[in-house]
Parts: sequence; structure tokens; C-alpha cells
Amino acid sequence: MEFRADTGRWVRVVERATAAGGVVLSVVDISDLKERGEQLELSQRRFRAFAQSTSDWVWEMDADLRFSFFRGSIESIMGADVESLIGKTRDEFLLPRLVEMDEHKWAVWQDVKEKMNRRESYRDLVYSVPHPDGSIVHVRNSGMPVFDDNGTFQGYRGTAAEITREVMAEQQNQSVRQRFTDALDGVDAAIAVFDDQNKFVVGNKRFVDRVNSIVAGLASPGRPLEEILRAAMNAGYYGDVDGDPEGFIRRHVAGHRDADYGPVSGESGSKAYNYSRGGEGEGQVAREFLTANSSNVLNMKLSSTCSQ
Repeated sequence: MEFRADTGRWVRVVERATAAGGVVLSVVDISDLKERGEQLELSQRRFRAFAQSTSDWVWEMDADLRFSFFRGSIESIMGADVESLIGKTRDEFLLPRLVEMDEHKWAVWQDVKEKMNRRESYRDLVYSVPHPDGSIVHVRNSGMPVFDDNGTFQGYRGTAAEITREVMAEQQNQSVRQRFTDALDGVDAAIAVFDDQNKFVVGNKRFVDRVNSIVAGLASPGRPLEEILRAAMNAGYYGDVDGDPEGFIRRHVAGHRDADYGPVSGESGSKAYNYSRGGEGEGQVAREFLTANSSNVLNMKLSSTCSQ
């Protein structure tokens, strides 16, 4: 029997019979235990409330890594019967359903399993499963281990969110990017695209091969134009640069930044270079790429930098 005393402390009364037929009552102060339990319950409620507001569903596993709790829209999004999932491991639930898994995704899947066996947190496990309606659902999943006050492992809590639109948009972007690169590969010059911060976005094979021959991996997305120019200059691509290497870098960066590359107005107002290799179609590919990426890559410019 447990109750709160007039002092505000929680006590537990344990009744025990004696050999002589009597009764011994033991009274134990359990206030600290109650407080820890209430704090744990409050933490669980807060976690679930927060997770529900930032994801499509939340889940919990027990110490044997078997699902013990779900809340959210997992049934509508994945077409899964929650009751049938309770007591299953993730492998039992998902392995038979996984689709579109490549070598990288399998490596991430295995890495997450190893982290869970080590009782570590993990983030952004992405997987794809078929929905009963025939569509493919893409999901991002994250989890963290739970321990009690004694450090004993209790299981995992986590969140999951459907990212189908995000994945499909990226797939479309990659397709357009590849078409754009293929179009530029037909040009007999080293051509690259830099964003409005003068950072490398994409280049044709001639450009990438030439730049990477200077420093392996130099032609990587996000690489500043100045860094590429400086490496090319140090490799002797531009001769003695009139004995003024820093002035050479400043002039080229400023010239690239301020030059008018023949803007083509798009829906977002972004700029593109109207390049055409045998017809309007190739130029359209360039504009499609720039428009599709206008939300995070603006005022992109085609450049013949390092084309000597």
C-alpha cells in the first residue's frame, strides 16, 4: 500500500506475517522513487508530444529491440497494422518489404543496427517500402537509447517522417542535372557552373578531369572558385601571372562575379546562360536545371574558368 503522508512524503507500507501469528508493518519512504518515476513519465509525455509535432509518427522499443509503442499516422502512410507490429523487431517488420536498396543504403542500414547493438543514437536512416496502393513510400527514421537511473538499458525511442516528396524531387533534380551535364559534355571546352557565391556546382567532363588532374577531388560541389583558380595558378596553368598572383586571383574572381553572362529570365528570376549545342533543346536543359534549383542556387553562371 502506498500513500502520501501529511508531510507530503510518499510512503509504502508493507505487511508481513510473523511465525507467531502476529503482523509486522514496515514503512518505507519512497518519495525519491516516486519523484523519479514521475519525472520519467513526464519526460516520456514531453518526448511524445514534441516528437508528434515534428514527425509523422513516434515509436518505442523494449530492451529486446522489439516495438512496444506507436503513435501517429504510420497506418495511413505505410499501410501497416500497428497491432501486428507490436513485439516485432525492425528486421522482422521491414526487411521483407524494403525496396530500392543500393549498396550505400545497405551499408547505412547495417551501421544503424550496429549502433543499436552498442546502445547508441542514430539519425536519418532512410528506407523505402511499397504501400498497399502500389506507390513507394520513403521514410526517414531516427532513434535514441533509453536508460533508467541505474544505467540499465530500457530500449529505444524514435521518430519517423515520410519524405516521399523530398526524395522524388531530388531524383528529378538528379535527372535534370545529368541531362544538363550530358549537354555540356558535347562542348569542346572546359565549362562549369558556379552559384551566386562563386562556388562550384557542376561541370562537364573536360572541366572536371582537368581540375581534378591538378588536385584530386578539387572539382567538388561547393568548392570556391578562388580555391580552384589558386590551385590552377600554382600548377602553372596561367604562366607567371605578371608577377602578381594575388592581383590575378582578385581580378579573375571579380571579373567572374560581375560579368554579364547573358541572363535568361525564368519563373524565379534566376539567371542562366543560354547555351545551345545544335538547337534550342540543349539550352532548355540548362534553363530547366537552373529553375529547378533556384530555391537554393541562385544566379548561376556558366564559366570557362581554367579552360586553357
